[in-house]
Amino acid sequence: MKKLIAMAMALLMLTSATIVNASAAQRDGVDAERLTCERVEELPDGGHIYTYLVRGIEHHYPVPPAGFNPITATDEQLETYCFPRRPVTREAEAMNTWLALIENYTETPIPVISIGKKQTQETQQTPETRSISSSISRNWSGYSVSDSIYTQVQMDYTEPTITSAVSGAASCEWVGIGGYPDAFGVAKLVQAGTVQFGTSSHKAWYEYLNNSSEETNYPMTYIDSLSINAGNSIHVYISFQRANNRFEYYIANNSTGKSQAMYIDNVPSDIFYDGTTAEWIVERPYNGAYMPLCNYGTITLKTCQFTTNANNTWRKVGDYNNDKITMYNDSGTTILSQPGSITNSDSFKCTWKAAR
Repeated sequence: MKKLIAMAMALLMLTSATIVNASAAQRDGVDAERLTCERVEELPDGGHIYTYLVRGIEHHYPVPPAGFNPITATDEQLETYCFPRRPVTREAEAMNTWLALIENYTETPIPVISIGKKQTQETQQTPETRSISSSISRNWSGYSVSDSIYTQVQMDYTEPTITSAVSGAASCEWVGIGGYPDAFGVAKLVQAGTVQFGTSSHKAWYEYLNNSSEETNYPMTYIDSLSINAGNSIHVYISFQRANNRFEYYIANNSTGKSQAMYIDNVPSDIFYDGTTAEWIVERPYNGAYMPLCNYGTITLKTCQFTTNANNTWRKVGDYNNDKITMYNDSGTTILSQPGSITNSDSFKCTWKAAR
């Protein structure tokens, strides 16, 4: 089947590589298991860290004290509560971007967490080449970069209004580090974003996986305490600190001023971290088969930026070699989601074309 798809696509894109990417989402949160908090640690400043166990791994959710102001917080406090770090450079553009991300912050809710009941994997297909400018995928659309080792990725967008959805349809938006298969066909990926099921269900989520086996993958984790609705202004940030194998995410609903963050220490980097790519993606989830894609209309993904292990300064996706990824249906005959050109070096639109 993969050969048939590749042959069909070659007629359309002679310079493209066929990619079957790591699949993010699983099922609606309705088909999920609500977790119980294992313990709560009170911090000296009055904040708390809530710890949940997900398949034996501790997931820590820091909640700042009432009245916390990330703008005036120390760098140490920003790190403790997993807020986007204050820019190393004090250049006006970098500072203004950072301030825009956090100036509407009001509070972090006490975390309410659930996990998808069904574990999903998808066998990966190694790209024909990685030195390309356009690719095709059965589940991803957007952009990726692959010229360095990536440590942080961020993005802003407006949560889409789903105008129509066939039965079982879903869509999601996310940022990730990793996801392309390695030489052994295993895609290591850490990611976070929002997901839509049908026309009315919107959820924040995160995940880390390698699509190798159920034993080395972890369920999609929903952040039920962070309310997401169509039209909300969303910011997503993730990082992986290779020195201590720490994975962090931060998702903010800048329309409500609420955000949620999480960190995991000692994530096995040899299993889950491949820093050779970074992504900004609209996806149709996989749940035993690729789900139909919700009609999300057109979405603009902004502030598509990254840092590398060589330099902690935020860089824009359009200023570097990048890979434009178009989503096709299973047979490779119909475009489902089409990314546009990058504007202002760090923004692009994705447009829905078909459900399947």
